[in-house]
Amino acid sequence: MAAWPRAPLARLLGDEIGARRARPDRDDGVLARVADEAPEIPTRAIVEELLALVVAAQEPAAAAVTWLLEQAGSDPQVAGCLHRRPSRPAGDRCAQP
Repeated sequence: MAAWPRAPLARLLGDEIGARRARPDRDDGVLARVADEAPEIPTRAIVEELLALVVAAQEPAAAAVTWLLEQAGSDPQVAGCLHRRPSRPAGDRCAQP
């Protein structure tokens, strides 16, 4: 899997935080609030925190897919539910513990 291209997002977040800090008429958006609440924190540090938040938001889906693949690898019935295309939704047939 290719590395996550964080540089474009980091640059965008940094530019937006800088622009919001420079504005005399601050809005009430998330970035403006973060910039206002901690003016002593460098923009780069805020960007790093926001990037960690963005990456962490991806984990629940990855955890669910990992669990599903582990289940499919250890239970032929689950693997069968994933492999075939049922004529109707599988529902509880695949969700049983």
